[in-house]
Amino acid sequence: MIGLPIINRYLFKELVGFFTASLLSFSAIMLMGRTLKLSDLVVNKGLSIIDMLQLISYIFIPFLGYIIPMSLLLTVLLALGRLSADNEITAMKTAGISLYQIVFPIGVFACGAFLLTTLLTLYAYPWGFRSLRNFAFKVAQTQSEIAIQERVFNDDFEGMVIYIDKTPVNGGALQGVFISDKRDPNMSTTIVAKEAYIRSDPESMTVNLRLFDGTFHRASNEAHSYQMGRFTTYDINLDLTASFNELKSKKKQFREMTLSELKASLEQQGHNTPYVNEIKIEYYKKFTIPFACFIFALLGIPLGIRKVRGGKSYGFIMSLIIIVLYYLLLITAESIGKSGAIPPLISMWLPNITLGALGIYLFNTAVKESSPPIVTWASRLTVKTASYLKRYFVGPS
Repeated sequence: MIGLPIINRYLFKELVGFFTASLLSFSAIMLMGRTLKLSDLVVNKGLSIIDMLQLISYIFIPFLGYIIPMSLLLTVLLALGRLSADNEITAMKTAGISLYQIVFPIGVFACGAFLLTTLLTLYAYPWGFRSLRNFAFKVAQTQSEIAIQERVFNDDFEGMVIYIDKTPVNGGALQGVFISDKRDPNMSTTIVAKEAYIRSDPESMTVNLRLFDGTFHRASNEAHSYQMGRFTTYDINLDLTASFNELKSKKKQFREMTLSELKASLEQQGHNTPYVNEIKIEYYKKFTIPFACFIFALLGIPLGIRKVRGGKSYGFIMSLIIIVLYYLLLITAESIGKSGAIPPLISMWLPNITLGALGIYLFNTAVKESSPPIVTWASRLTVKTASYLKRYFVGPS
């Protein structure tokens, strides 16, 4: 009999290679969907290369918690599919190696993916969303400074026209400020100030213009009144909602919170608020998403070792079917859990329980070397889909 340590190392090497390729593929697909937005930030917002790399890291690292389980599923399907297509699985069975022994390196690999995904969902996921929110605010603040050009009537802020006689090159005070403020339809305000500074507060996500040493003239359309006066300081909040609507919300979203912050929010909300179930959903999701690594590995083993036509296309299409099914179940479970029809703890574990039961059934049939109807149907579907895509993109041979 071939030594099991040799087989384990061989299988583990296969898994590492396919996992790297799968991770890169899913990452590229994820980033491709955001290419246009990233390009807009570079061209129209003037972001530097360093800022762009920071932004990509804030987007990419949190989503690794979702990409890793998907990559693991595709890895198992491709690795075992390759071994099965080359009759290596048959050779191992002939040498006396059972399916349970083949599973060992896959289980170890799934444990590693589970631990990494857990770290990402517990720490990187909240960090990424907080950092992305702060980064977007930084862009908004920079844009507010860039938008105000000297000796030009700037109307980039809704309901306001700002004229600056002189803007500083490297920061500092804006000189000779004239502002026409018509944000209130019933009141028209004209402000003239000697100088002004743009100030920002990252905590409250606000950007305002602080004016010094000036006068204001205010006319009411309804009361037909007129007021004027002098001021030492005068603050005007700059409206950035047109481009960054979500940034002005001072409330931290639940998905940005750590476990301890979610617990604290749950205690503050009490038991009869609509936010309780939403908090619990986010709390339990931090554990159910990583556990999907074991579920996907369990499903990938019996589906991957079956020798079917289609090769790599079979593994890729089958992984997409399972991934779409899982996330449809996850979205449905979230909706049910938030409505209160089912306790959030149960609803968030339902996708794992459902696909886990399916994985156990398929694994047992694989041990008995029988082919259940669902596998036969899925195999035919993937072969037909691969054949159609080949004719559509490549053309008839």
